[in-house]
Amino acid sequence: ELPDLLASVNANIDTLTVFGLNVRDISGSGTMGPDQILLEESRARLFGGTATGSMDWRVPDPLRTNVRFTGRLDTLRADDFFRETGFLGRDRNFHNHVAGALNVSVNYYAELDETVSPDITTTIADGSFGMSRSSLIGHPIQLKIAEFVRDPRLRQVNLDEWEADFAIRDTVLTLSNLTLTSDSIGIEMNGTQHLMTNRIDYVATLLLPASFKGVIATVISAPAANALQQENGTMGIPIRITGTTQTPVVRPDTRIIEQVIRERAREGAGNALRRLFNRNGSDN
Repeated sequence: ELPDLLASVNANIDTLTVFGLNVRDISGSGTMGPDQILLEESRARLFGGTATGSMDWRVPDPLRTNVRFTGRLDTLRADDFFRETGFLGRDRNFHNHVAGALNVSVNYYAELDETVSPDITTTIADGSFGMSRSSLIGHPIQLKIAEFVRDPRLRQVNLDEWEADFAIRDTVLTLSNLTLTSDSIGIEMNGTQHLMTNRIDYVATLLLPASFKGVIATVISAPAANALQQENGTMGIPIRITGTTQTPVVRPDTRIIEQVIRERAREGAGNALRRLFNRNGSDN
């Protein structure tokens, strides 16, 4: 319980455990009352990086509190962040597959239980994230994509770019404009992950160099492969990713492929795939 007093403070704290996380070098100003702690213009170090922003911790009941954080997280160690925060709900293995520096801009709200742990059923959040100097190794979705294109090199990749917008509502994480690239291979994704059941539903486009055309033709037919080849020679393959994070299913998105074939036949070469991907992604 908070003491029955009002206070304004400027704080410098060496180490503090907040919500089970070790936070260091905290500085900032704030106010405290009988049912609220508000920190503004605060700065702290955690997971090897920095957090800046404001935190509003309200205590309407000692056993049921809530917190809102608005700000930025910069150059955090991604594997530590995903292991310790539970950001992906019950997908507790993601930290085993990712490494790199994580940057997040976020507006986050959640109620806290009696152990001061976030209750994921109450979480509301939105923002964007990106990673640099990152790698992805052996994630089940990644392995299924490698199997789909018959290239074991995709089982372990160093990423040039990884960024996305996200939102969390009603225990569902929605990712939009997710872009991952590694040399000449990339993927663009939009879709959802249920944070309680780990059910996933993503529409995606695999971006592959022309050298993959022969393999892709054996999977979706030669006419389809021809229709999906872009003006610069690269292949854009619509796929659907469903199942769960641990048991994903990756298959050609035949509905989009058929639309591309029809549009290419009607309009000739062009950006039919990108238009359809953007259209279907915005509807998801």
